[in-house]
Amino acid sequence: MNETNENIPQNNAENITLQNNIPQDNGGNTAEKSINQPCIQGAYPQYTANWTNSPQMMGGYVSSYYTAKKEAPLYKRGECVLALIVALMSVFFVRLVLFVNIGLFATIFCMIMLTTEIIYLKSRGLHVKGFNKLFAVALYIFGTVFAITDNLTVKWLDMLFMIGADAYFVYSVGAQKNDIEKYLPYAMIKALFAYPFEKFDAQARISSDRFSKSNGGKNFKGILGGLLLAVPLTVVVGSLLMSADEGVEHIMYIIGEFFASEGVWSWTGYLLLALPVSCYIFGMLYRNAVRNNIRELNSEECIESMKSFRFISNIVLYTAVTPIILLYIVFFFSQASYFLSAFSGTLPEAFSYAEYARKGFFELCTIAVINLAVIIFMNVTAKKSGEERTAALKIYTSVLSVSTLILIATAMSKMIMYIDTYGLTELRVYTTWFMVLTAYIFVLILVKQFKRGLGIAKLVSIGFTVMFAILCFSRPEVIITKYNIRMYNAGYLNELDMNSIEDMSDDALLAAVDEGVLDVQKAQEISSVCHGEETINQLNLSSLILKNK
Repeated sequence: MNETNENIPQNNAENITLQNNIPQDNGGNTAEKSINQPCIQGAYPQYTANWTNSPQMMGGYVSSYYTAKKEAPLYKRGECVLALIVALMSVFFVRLVLFVNIGLFATIFCMIMLTTEIIYLKSRGLHVKGFNKLFAVALYIFGTVFAITDNLTVKWLDMLFMIGADAYFVYSVGAQKNDIEKYLPYAMIKALFAYPFEKFDAQARISSDRFSKSNGGKNFKGILGGLLLAVPLTVVVGSLLMSADEGVEHIMYIIGEFFASEGVWSWTGYLLLALPVSCYIFGMLYRNAVRNNIRELNSEECIESMKSFRFISNIVLYTAVTPIILLYIVFFFSQASYFLSAFSGTLPEAFSYAEYARKGFFELCTIAVINLAVIIFMNVTAKKSGEERTAALKIYTSVLSVSTLILIATAMSKMIMYIDTYGLTELRVYTTWFMVLTAYIFVLILVKQFKRGLGIAKLVSIGFTVMFAILCFSRPEVIITKYNIRMYNAGYLNELDMNSIEDMSDDALLAAVDEGVLDVQKAQEISSVCHGEETINQLNLSSLILKNK
């Protein structure tokens, strides 16, 4: 790709200077001759070759060494515009999203940044294929979550989701992919870490190079140099004038107060934090769009990398896992009545509903995590795994998956019993959501053992995205509040916990007002205490509706 920067050669070869010091007489005097010679691309990129004569060596022995040569970055006018937009949006993100409100401003940031990314990538000749068009639509939709809910948990989770998904979107467009990567973990490492940090300094280098070539930049350097030279003299004169005149002292005091004020220090902090954010975003976009000498992800390297982890004999792994399998079998048989009581809706003796359901939840989390870790460890480290996995490995993986699914089903049944008796809370909703997602993953693992070509990375990604969309757009606190109120009114709940409703966000407060169990004025007072009096902190759908009730 040819660049318009005049400092960059218009071909793919890199220029190096070859310096030969050739002796001219027997006295050791030398004359230098310098010639330019193209170097084969990729041999020694961004280095200068220096060949020197050593007069101390008889016969004119020639030695060579390579020294780093800083090259001007490749860029067009588009990169200059992008650098400015990313810098401004990074300040916007830090000031109005992170430190004020993850609400409407976060949605605006997502919309502008995603649109900027698409325009920039297309300007670089990259085609946004069908898969990535759907991907972009999904990102736009998830970007609206910040503006429609007041639930901070959901909004922070959505923020993390958007960061990861957006990085993969840019990577996918840059690599011209039309589907989810088979080796998704490797792709995510490149998208989130390798590519952005590889060009982390690109924004600064491009901005500096462009600025130094402009007349304004040259003048600015001169002005800045003059100001720096004037600092010592200004300090001396200012101190003398302060001693001589109270008016000057008062003015200098006001200036000092301004620079020592909280606002100045706050903005200094915002700008310092926005700097790495800006460098990261620009580096991510620039590396994926300007693909000179890029190290592409390929299946062969991923396979070889995975093979390097396969160092444990299969028989050793089977021997280590067999006692766990036997323990599960004994455990299920000995505790059959305990677990089956959940499906029948009866409570075992000596247990309360809270203790029964809570114990089931911790059992689920612990065993599911252990089983998933064991399955991953077995399939990654076994010498005969992957395409060469044995029937025994499939059986062990299947048994562990089935064991986990049984526990998940039991825990789900117990959780339903708990909800029927005590109603919904945030923890119960998030726990149920997590259990369903975990069950889905283990079902895929089980199917994978019998269907070799199953794209598990793709299916997990799609399933997680769908589940996460349900969590975000259902506004969990609205469901919790309305369910509890209606179950209480129907006589299924003994009491309605208003304290828990008032401790939730404006989503729950608005739902309580709509259901007629909370006064509008009281709800607005609770919201004001939570958000503060500034309207800027209430820029989401629930808060705005509640405020204008």
